[in-house]
Amino acid sequence: MGEFASGIHVYKGNKDQIIHMIPAFIQGRNYIACEGDDYDRAVAIIEAGEWVSVFDSDFDESFNECFSRQIDAHCVAINLVDGDCLEAILWKKGRRVNTYISDPDYLELRRTKSNCGNALRWKPVTKDIDNLQSVFDSEDDATAKLYYFSEVLGIQNRFSQMHYGIIDEIDDVDITYIKFREFRM
Repeated sequence: MGEFASGIHVYKGNKDQIIHMIPAFIQGRNYIACEGDDYDRAVAIIEAGEWVSVFDSDFDESFNECFSRQIDAHCVAINLVDGDCLEAILWKKGRRVNTYISDPDYLELRRTKSNCGNALRWKPVTKDIDNLQSVFDSEDDATAKLYYFSEVLGIQNRFSQMHYGIIDEIDDVDITYIKFREFRM
């Protein structure tokens, strides 16, 4: 089994704004905020450089779209599947600005112009368009592509290559957790 990563990274995001936004956003999905260890879902927020990374314990792709709709900043959703396929989506206000999928066949999709990555569309989050296009066009494996992709965007590799399930393995950074219980009537 290969590597997995999933998270959404907010460019020049305001960590405090994100912390205050998430409870209202999640609570609208049959959850209520809670404290302690009795929780059903959690979101971890890490600020590093120009990026605020958000990791949801209940990863589902709709979270990224809905999350990006709530915040006025560009967001990059990263999904590395089994180390074999990298999916990177640039979001702005709930709309896909551009999509890159390294191996659409792995996700049972066809390769189309809309999922090949267009580095010019990523200009709001990087000025290094030529190197980003080189990453999109390279023959590297998905894990290597994620490494180079992160370097070009300035997202710390340890955060771009992370998912909620391994977040407790880092201890040298300030992580804010927001926890929720399912709302049961």
